[in-house]
Amino acid sequence: MAEQRPLEVTWRLISLAVLNGGTDSEPARTAYQPMIRTGTEIMRVLAATRELGNAQLGELYTCLGIRIHDKGRGSELFGPDATEDLHLELLSESLVAAGLPAELLEASGNPAYDASVRSETTEALARTGDDVGTPIITFDPDNPEQTSFFGPVLNRIPRGDEAVELFDLVGKLVTTPGLSEIKRSLRGAPEFG
Repeated sequence: MAEQRPLEVTWRLISLAVLNGGTDSEPARTAYQPMIRTGTEIMRVLAATRELGNAQLGELYTCLGIRIHDKGRGSELFGPDATEDLHLELLSESLVAAGLPAELLEASGNPAYDASVRSETTEALARTGDDVGTPIITFDPDNPEQTSFFGPVLNRIPRGDEAVELFDLVGKLVTTPGLSEIKRSLRGAPEFG
């Protein structure tokens, strides 16, 4: 049995719109505009929530993840039949579930939060290089350039001993001097059980 221990997570934001900005053709950017708007407005609310504290940001992120991924609303949100303001409904539901002030929803329309999102994305890419996605995890905040990596990307959630063992193995792997990449693109459909 793996020994469980406390783990402190400092939540940071990374925007795929910022990460991929300028890499697509104009027609592709135009086609992605509804998704970019949705993602930008969600990120603004997350950035505003950070001002209340790291734990609150983690709670909102979790509540959004449950609705978007667990409850299968991601295709409604980002798919071809996405409704204009579904993300605001999901944000509102998630704020309530997280016990956070409903007024945070107002941040969705406030571009003042964009600088914070851009700054955190830039910081993440400075740690890993720019040919990555999300998540980016830093295992040792005192040595971020050597211990920050994209991944792991999992299609199912490990629990209990399996989660602890995986965390320890990934931690050992990413702190191995000289390691630059490990990747496999074949994976199954997401499982949230």
